[in-house]
Amino acid sequence: MYLRKIRFLFNWVCIFAEIFLVYGLAYGGVHDIADINKRQEQHKKLERKNAEFIKKIKEKIGSRIAKLGIPKPWVSPPKIKTAELPLALQFFPKDSFGYPDWAAAARKNLINPREYIFNPKEAEEEDKEYDKDIIFKLNDDVMPDVLFSHKTHNFWLSCKNCHPSIFIDKKGGNNFDMFDIWRGKYCGRCHGKVSFMPKGIDNCRRCHSK
Repeated sequence: MYLRKIRFLFNWVCIFAEIFLVYGLAYGGVHDIADINKRQEQHKKLERKNAEFIKKIKEKIGSRIAKLGIPKPWVSPPKIKTAELPLALQFFPKDSFGYPDWAAAARKNLINPREYIFNPKEAEEEDKEYDKDIIFKLNDDVMPDVLFSHKTHNFWLSCKNCHPSIFIDKKGGNNFDMFDIWRGKYCGRCHGKVSFMPKGIDNCRRCHSK
């Protein structure tokens, strides 16, 4: 009698467990499918937006790009595999093309750049860290304005690295465009060499974000 009761209870426990399992899988499955469909739709929407953006860029500067022999800026940088990076960089945060994201690494305190190499006294004499953002107004019908973050760049750069030899530190003191950058001037002194390339839609949006 006692064993019969235990078996009866055990059977009911199994039945309820099976009901909850089936219901949970079905309910979760519906949500997973809905989630997948939503992501796919978002991806398609982004692809359409990117295609329209590239079309406008080509219409605006395509012929000038061809004449100057500048690599097509709407073509993304080649993707790189983690295994191709130096071992020290393989555990860094990566951008959408697989390259180390130095700014993200600094924000996450994975790296702590030194303020000086040879002369600590010179570092002490430097101005206090300037961390204000600057908006570069473009007045362009295709590209958004540029948000320049001093804080991001001040992780490893001294004010003297850029001012006044590359950028005059005065509002309205610098007149340049993307063609200058693609030819290695202004932002192009670093971007495309030791920092992310100024090409590819994803990289465009990293600066043209305002």
